[in-house]
Amino acid sequence: MVKANERGLVFILVMAFVVILIVSATSFVKLSNNEIRATMRQGDSLKAFYIAEAGFQRALYDLKQDFVTGGASPSWSDGWITNNYNVGPNTTDFYTLYSNSFGGGSHTVSLKNITNENDEIWVKSQGTYNSVVRTVQVYVKIKNISPWNNAIFAGSGASGSAVSGNVYIHGSVHVLGSGLASTDTAINLSGTASVGNNYEGIPTELSSRIPPLPTTVFNGETVGSLGAEFRVKNGRTDLSGSAAVGQANVSGNSVKETMDGVYVDVGPYDDDNTPGTYYDGFGGTQGPSNVNSDNGITNPYDLDDILSFPSLNPTYKAYLLNNSYTLDEDLISETINGSTGSFSYGDARGSIAWNSTTRVLTVTGIVSITDGTSDPDSLGELKLGEKNITIQYTTPDTRKGTIFADEFEVHGDLLSQGTFPTTDALGLIADGDIELATGGGDSQFKMIGAFYAEGEIESAKQNEIAGAFVSNYFNLGSQVPKIYQVPALANNLPSGLTGLGGSPNYLITTTNWQEVY
Repeated sequence: MVKANERGLVFILVMAFVVILIVSATSFVKLSNNEIRATMRQGDSLKAFYIAEAGFQRALYDLKQDFVTGGASPSWSDGWITNNYNVGPNTTDFYTLYSNSFGGGSHTVSLKNITNENDEIWVKSQGTYNSVVRTVQVYVKIKNISPWNNAIFAGSGASGSAVSGNVYIHGSVHVLGSGLASTDTAINLSGTASVGNNYEGIPTELSSRIPPLPTTVFNGETVGSLGAEFRVKNGRTDLSGSAAVGQANVSGNSVKETMDGVYVDVGPYDDDNTPGTYYDGFGGTQGPSNVNSDNGITNPYDLDDILSFPSLNPTYKAYLLNNSYTLDEDLISETINGSTGSFSYGDARGSIAWNSTTRVLTVTGIVSITDGTSDPDSLGELKLGEKNITIQYTTPDTRKGTIFADEFEVHGDLLSQGTFPTTDALGLIADGDIELATGGGDSQFKMIGAFYAEGEIESAKQNEIAGAFVSNYFNLGSQVPKIYQVPALANNLPSGLTGLGGSPNYLITTTNWQEVY
């Protein structure tokens, strides 16, 4: 029989146990609720992050479209984005591009411009879901990777080399090297040859006819820069002597020496870590030691198969012939050299006129040069100028002026009358080759234009040329010609060149991704 005091103790123990159970259950429920709330908040946070990313991706699309539809002078600092949003610019603070509902939440996208830069910008996207906020901030750049946004764009190459010679190239170089093996030389630069990023040494005959060198901020200094990049997809770049790609940075002057970027698959040294057998990458006696680039030398080719050489295929040949004024070579080829005799030919599709007194060549639209045979589609050869003769051309038409022939020979100065390429721009399209000052009596000439050859472009003398070369391969000789890229050309091409890689092809890149708290 349980005594009264024992019954009291049992009751107390039972009640204590019940209290413990209640407290434990309450704690468990509270802990479970906290875990549920934490899980839900974690889910909300993840959703907020994805919403922020969605806002960022939409901004990237709109920013790219702003350049695609931006005409000859696209910019992120002109106060318009895709012609829908009248915003900014502001280089000090972020300003709102748009706010939108998305996925049950919302995102707000803001921009901040970069001083002196039209094609670089900060993008910040804030995503919100159930009061949870996540914010990402990214630095964005855009570049027109059209073949014409280079000083030299090379295709397949020939005889194991796409570009060879002792040459000064001021601007971007892009070599596909299609068909070249990894042990083949894509570019062979020797002597004092170099690839640079500015207009140092440019003669006034050229500089006075092209837009000023663009500026950028580099290492805290405002300097002139072509934004030059160096790309080789297949094959090796051989640097010998003092040949270099980019120069070492010099502080305190007005120009940028280093390349903005180098994108070449770098091959190995010999086992003793000295220059020797190279594959894709840099070879020659100097190899990578003569390369100066903001991104170093270890970045591989970065465009995969986005670009191919803009070949002059039968379809485009037919287009050019059908949309041009055709003219027998014998009617003009010996006349455009400063001698007596003027002419004027053309129709609505294109026209060409020569004034032997003023030595002004006027070209509008597209003019095709035929060989005078019974086949109206058989292209001929056009000779332009002679030693000590300067031809100035004008292209007073929104289409500018393009001449299409089988081959071109240029034997004198060929200069724009107005500013190239915004006022006057002449394009030469060769189904075969272009020879610049290759005659025995030729000497150092100055030329401005957009030069395309399905075969080879040869420059045998100390020519100084502003514009762009697009060809499968190049022979630039040993007398150190100079080539100066004109960045405005890619957006101001003569109409006949738009189908040869001239349509804007924009690559948008992102760096400095960070989450902002």
